[in-house]
Amino acid sequence: MTQFRFVALTPSMGRTPFTCGKPALDTYLKQHVSQDVKRDLAKCFVALAPDDSIAGFYTLSAASVPLDDLPAALVNKLPRDPVPVALMGRLAVHTAHAGHGLGVSLIFDAAARVMASDIGMLALMVDATDDDAKRFYEHLGFVPLTDKPHTLVIALSVLRKALGKP
Repeated sequence: MTQFRFVALTPSMGRTPFTCGKPALDTYLKQHVSQDVKRDLAKCFVALAPDDSIAGFYTLSAASVPLDDLPAALVNKLPRDPVPVALMGRLAVHTAHAGHGLGVSLIFDAAARVMASDIGMLALMVDATDDDAKRFYEHLGFVPLTDKPHTLVIALSVLRKALGKP
């Protein structure tokens, strides 16, 4: 697999050539992400290919989930409601890099950033844009919320093990 650098998006990065095959995600990166970042609504991170083109991106935000919405396996004796989670609001891979594991690498990068923060969170949450995205997340161990089948979570403890972190 090509070596990628994972960094925060900067205004000088060329976003125009990016295309992932999903117009809403392409438009978000090209036209809207800067406003979300400026307003501190999300942070955007990109995977840069060796030529410094954007090969993929994701956003992170703080979120919370009511205990009743969490899968039973995660609820085990949790003392607080709602439960803090990190929201990976968008994830996209350029079509030229699709199918080579970059999506998984972006998720692991997001998980590592969340775990390195000094903020307590139970899980990483995602909103799958369609059934294909949902299957992708489920294949990695994400499970849907009780009443929201396209919103999925994975415990940070599971990701910590996958990353070999204590």
